[in-house]
Amino acid sequence: MSRNSVYWIYKDNRSVNRNAYNDMKIGYDNCIVGTNATSGPQIHIGSLILNMDSNHNWICIYENCGSASNEEAKIWSQSPGGLIWNFNYKVKPLTPLVRYTKEMQQIIRKNHPENTSHFFNQVRHGKKGSSHDRTINLLKDFINQNL
Repeated sequence: MSRNSVYWIYKDNRSVNRNAYNDMKIGYDNCIVGTNATSGPQIHIGSLILNMDSNHNWICIYENCGSASNEEAKIWSQSPGGLIWNFNYKVKPLTPLVRYTKEMQQIIRKNHPENTSHFFNQVRHGKKGSSHDRTINLLKDFINQNL
């Protein structure tokens, strides 16, 4: 059964000090992710969240634990240049926040040979599919085995 995986990116121009890594680090350290994406309200408890920066330099995989409170969501705006996201979720990190590597890209290509950008677009819009979940789980396992 699909857990309705999603892919959310942080962009430099909408992040703390105009650096997407800062938002990713704040989220990782505080076990919270936020988005303004239209897939935001579609995510369910237990869903996998593939979180990257828009330049595909950093990656982290989370499990959604439920909506974050308005108070918890303030972590974004409490840092210089940070915004409050429309949808905020408490999460359990399933991997550390690490650099995205060519080996990780190969995992996606092997499982989605048609086009890696197609994989990201499908997951970004909350498309259900066991192949997406399987790929994200393969990435999770790879990251955790190769620390």
